[in-house]
Amino acid sequence: METFNVKYEHGHFIDKENKKRIIPIQGKEYIIIGETKSFTAEDIRLEIGQSKNEDEKCEWMNGVHGKTDYGKILNAGEQLYFRIGNSKKIKGDEDREYIFRCTLNEDLYIYKLKNRNGIAAEDWRLADCNCELDKCEHGGLILTEKIAAESLNKLFNKTAIFYFSLQNSGSTNVFYNFYKYEKDTHGKETRSITFLHNFRVRQVSAYEIKQT
Repeated sequence: METFNVKYEHGHFIDKENKKRIIPIQGKEYIIIGETKSFTAEDIRLEIGQSKNEDEKCEWMNGVHGKTDYGKILNAGEQLYFRIGNSKKIKGDEDREYIFRCTLNEDLYIYKLKNRNGIAAEDWRLADCNCELDKCEHGGLILTEKIAAESLNKLFNKTAIFYFSLQNSGSTNVFYNFYKYEKDTHGKETRSITFLHNFRVRQVSAYEIKQT
């Protein structure tokens, strides 16, 4: 049994004697003792705004992107999957690659960038959309926090930082990382996947037809 006299600063336990970090090892068990009211069950860093219903989100899109073209590509409640791969595997890690499932808490829209003609996929971006982490489908990680974020890009970043600090870049191309499993005629998920890029391409095609 080892005992350390530490102070918690900026997400780390710092040894008060030598001022160095005390780094816990994943999977090990610890007894933590602190002063009264030195712990909290809420993390304000993970709080986000209230999700918008269908009408509210449509009104918000019109207010933010009303002077350009946009369209809805997925409904609230849809589930998407994404991958996080770690270039650095630390002691106690379950795996080097993880697949996560998340849920859209709002309708997901795509919009055309200003001063772009809209005929290239890169002319379109995803709008912010409240979403929430549901489950780790591959990799063996048990979620201790179902992280919520205001966009898919932020969800990826928060997940990477929260569970795999300093093990990857924390950034991704959401169009080529996030995907949806298709459903069969009975409404069950199949192994056939559609990346968000494919939804973007469909939007480009619809936009071109609209312009003709």
